Amino acid sequence: SQPRTVGLIMSSPPEPPARPNILLVTDPGPDPDDVKALILLAVAHKQGHVSLKAVVANGGQQATARARLAQCILDRLGVVDVPVGVGSEGQAATPQPHEYALDGYAEVDVSRLKAGHEVILKVLRAARAASLTVVLISSLRDFADVCEREKDLVTTKVGTVAIQGGLERSDQGQYGYVPDSSQNNVFDRDAAVRVYDFCFEHGLRMNVVSRNAVPLLSMQLAKSFAMRTQSPLMRYLADAQYLGLVGLWSKVCAGSLPARCNKQWYFETFCGVDANTFARSDLEFLGDGADIRPHLKGFVKPYDVVALMTVLPVTRSLFHGQATVTVNGTQHSLFIDASHMVREEHILTALREAYHVAALADSSTASPGALSWSNSPVVQKRHPKSPSPNRRLARLSAKGVGLAGLAKAGSGHQSTAAQRPDQPMRGEARSQRVIAPPRHSGFILRPWPLWPSAAPWRRSTVFPSEQGSTGMRDSNNNARMSEHSWRDRSRPSNASGVQVQCEAARHARRVREKSATNTLDVGTLTRMLAAVLRDARARQHRLTVFTGSLAVFTVAIAVGAFFFAVLVPATPAGEKEGASDSGALITNPDFFRNSAVAAFLLGVSGFLLLLSVHPTHAQLFRIHIVACMGYFNITGVWILFVVRCSQIAQLRDRDAPPLPAFERGLFAGSLAHSILPATVSMPIVASLAVAAWRHRLQASILVRALWRTYAMSFATQTLSNLCLYAAYEDAGYFSGQTPRVRIMAILTVAIYALSAAMFVIPGVRRAAMAALARAVGSSGAGEAVAPLLGFGSAAGEVDPEAMCRDEAGRLRSVFLDDDALGLLHAMWADESQGDADVRPSLHTLLESGSGGLDAGEAPPPDFYVVYACSDDPHKRLRSLAAFAHAFAVEHGRPPRVWLDALCADVMSNQRDELARMPVRVGRASKLLVVAGPRVFESMWCLAECYSWFFTGGDLADVEVCPLAGQTPEDEDELVAAADAFHVMYCSAADEGVAESIVLAVELGTVVRFNVAMRSLLPRVRAGLEAQAAG
Repeated sequence: SQPRTVGLIMSSPPEPPARPNILLVTDPGPDPDDVKALILLAVAHKQGHVSLKAVVANGGQQATARARLAQCILDRLGVVDVPVGVGSEGQAATPQPHEYALDGYAEVDVSRLKAGHEVILKVLRAARAASLTVVLISSLRDFADVCEREKDLVTTKVGTVAIQGGLERSDQGQYGYVPDSSQNNVFDRDAAVRVYDFCFEHGLRMNVVSRNAVPLLSMQLAKSFAMRTQSPLMRYLADAQYLGLVGLWSKVCAGSLPARCNKQWYFETFCGVDANTFARSDLEFLGDGADIRPHLKGFVKPYDVVALMTVLPVTRSLFHGQATVTVNGTQHSLFIDASHMVREEHILTALREAYHVAALADSSTASPGALSWSNSPVVQKRHPKSPSPNRRLARLSAKGVGLAGLAKAGSGHQSTAAQRPDQPMRGEARSQRVIAPPRHSGFILRPWPLWPSAAPWRRSTVFPSEQGSTGMRDSNNNARMSEHSWRDRSRPSNASGVQVQCEAARHARRVREKSATNTLDVGTLTRMLAAVLRDARARQHRLTVFTGSLAVFTVAIAVGAFFFAVLVPATPAGEKEGASDSGALITNPDFFRNSAVAAFLLGVSGFLLLLSVHPTHAQLFRIHIVACMGYFNITGVWILFVVRCSQIAQLRDRDAPPLPAFERGLFAGSLAHSILPATVSMPIVASLAVAAWRHRLQASILVRALWRTYAMSFATQTLSNLCLYAAYEDAGYFSGQTPRVRIMAILTVAIYALSAAMFVIPGVRRAAMAALARAVGSSGAGEAVAPLLGFGSAAGEVDPEAMCRDEAGRLRSVFLDDDALGLLHAMWADESQGDADVRPSLHTLLESGSGGLDAGEAPPPDFYVVYACSDDPHKRLRSLAAFAHAFAVEHGRPPRVWLDALCADVMSNQRDELARMPVRVGRASKLLVVAGPRVFESMWCLAECYSWFFTGGDLADVEVCPLAGQTPEDEDELVAAADAFHVMYCSAADEGVAESIVLAVELGTVVRFNVAMRSLLPRVRAGLEAQAAG
């Protein structure tokens, strides 16, 4: 049976450890696995998971060329703060033409590269004790030399050494282990022995990854990203993987690899050919001159990626604890056999998330001619229909905390008007797409960990037993057994071995397994949906109360500090000789101390105030309250500075004695410092008031206006305090004061500048929101469904009990027979008729109950049908017809389906249809996906598939029916769309629907939604194979 996916989607490991410092020694070029590891490490560095201190490239008598390639990759990814060193030359190797065929390689200046040993020593000397992690995924010569020359330095500064190599138990080894025959050990066996023994002897913790502990991954992944993105780096990676295996075949034929690497090994590993097939096909007699390319359709082993993952904070907890051994009093992790193997889906998730971030960064740096596919043997062209990411979503994706893409999305006004009969009944348009809502603050799709975990104290909803007396349990399951006897009830239970964090999904799985029809009863659905709404409200309330309370407390202190800074003069007039009592206001040395404190408190309080609100319609009242507090704060600042201006002006009163000379130099600066904010504050308040009135019902626009208002206010304070500092410095005021006064003056300017930047830079907001979310408890997988039910929308939340009761009474499924297919043909494929022409006929059939359509109370549908309106309607219809025919031949009746084009209420709007989606999916026995590439670009389909897994649906109960009549190129595109799926490429036509689904992704996390859709990949492949066979 197919693997279970509920645990994978809904689960999370423990909180990741702190950020490690990493030194990487690698040999990119001949092996694309090193490039994959470098990409993963560079993305982790950009996102703050690790601090990459340096990269050293070695080997092949081409260390400089490999270092240039590493530098080029880092440049393409925007990692410009990491030095690259040229390591040891190693054994001679002839480079293949593809190894350095990366756009931008020729432009890398060799003078930027450093000597490898100098780079390593510099990193070691700068590191704190036991803080450095050394990752060795190439020849061990460079590290062996450093260990020999600088033993004390290495043992003091290095905490962990991760090695892609391998060890074997042997009495000949000094510590019971000797290097195995892996290629990195073979490059320089003497160096390998020295490194392993050095670590054993001096207690340096090792993570050693052998080839036996690395799973096989499909070669398709790099090709999928090359097809679906505009990244020259992804195209290079796909070509290098493909052409690298062609070159490896030549080495196999020449006998230049270890003895185990023979032709049978090659075909089993990279061509998907077992030993029997290899012997029958006489493949042993193929030579170097044979064209090996048609055979390359198998797998590769990501040796270097796995070695790196053992030290990455977001992945190292995934590895098997039984690999730990104690040698010489130190625990080492030796992953040397198959029992220590990490699950391949974890590797794929990490690589996919890293590739998406890398592709976004790389696409922005591509040269004009870099996207020409004519020279690529793997990807001849990027499919013209492949989606381009929404740039605002893409920026969030590039900043993700958990190697997960993030996006900045938004919403405009929403329409709740009933859908007209001639409009599409899906969450997407037929002729145009809106990629996510175009207006929303940076709160949507905030950064979450790659495997998010809820706080241990967070309350979980406890569901009563399915035998409970709710009065809403479906009592007709047994009666429906005869019609649904075709279903396989012998499927194994969830055996994924991953603990399910979402109690709702776990409970739903149990109910489905006990049900005769593999469906959820109305009572279970009601309790599930009520629970997710309750949890979402509770979490939002905790977040609002927490941040709001902190903000109000800080505001009170900030106002007091600001008052003393601006209006209260010092008791002494000042320390400068000649200072007058009347000039105490402008010569007060405590002014800068009080200003620094006030600046800090004002920045923190304003930031917390804005973090306490969420840009949803449900929080409009709170948003207006925060806006009023903004009026109060800025108006208070205006009043204080007006008073200060008047006090300073009194110093020039005719009856007052003349100011000392140095005070006259301070007068202009102090007056400018007061006038600037006093004159700018009121226009800022006025603009905020106008925005609050004009957009009083548009939460996202109001929140965005608040962020801009605070940013302008703090920018004004920065400029005014900078003018004051320049005037006091010019007058020589600080020369008569202690150094602390000058420091406080500079600190005041810096705090205001940083506060302004804090309000402008979205990444700061996202990081703060992530920290606050962890403080109040991470959102669960179930809460992602709450926005589908109206949580946070202008239309408000639905009543789960009333909706489920109503849906149970009017849910009508349809037999997908000739009459139903004829109606679909008229609606989809006949351009002479529109929906408005067909709907009356459909309505008549529904009312009369004829034509194969069931009216009124009906058994649960066999299938809930998922499809994308933007896929070819003719191919979609042919696929459904073929599926219905095959089902009828096997089971003696047509399948009963819920398909929105035939079953949805014509008078219902899309928001209402979205709210009813989890109920309809939960009432279906299986999920049927009519798969074209556009399914993986549709927010509506995304919500349907996630709802399936949330309601306890299993991957084994998902049928994928690819579009009929596809070319091989179309099939490749479909596989690539599933393989390289990311939510940032999804779109919806209705902005209200898009807003709700984007909020759902925010609550459920990007990675959970990505994994849910990517889990369909094996079903897509199975569907394509069945279509080709049938």
